[in-house]
Amino acid sequence: MYGSSLNRDAATCYPAGSFLYIPGDAVHFDGTEKDTVLLGTAVGPWSTDHLNP
Repeated sequence: MYGSSLNRDAATCYPAGSFLYIPGDAVHFDGTEKDTVLLGTAVGPWSTDHLNP
């Protein structure tokens, strides 16, 4: 979900094995409600801020 605030009602669910492209500098949220592996790769600087609402 893109944007500067979390809106779970606007979130999209993707099936196992999905590939998502997130453009550089795009403010976004990701997460799960089940045990899940999220794998991210990047070229250049990358930072992650973990939030636990």
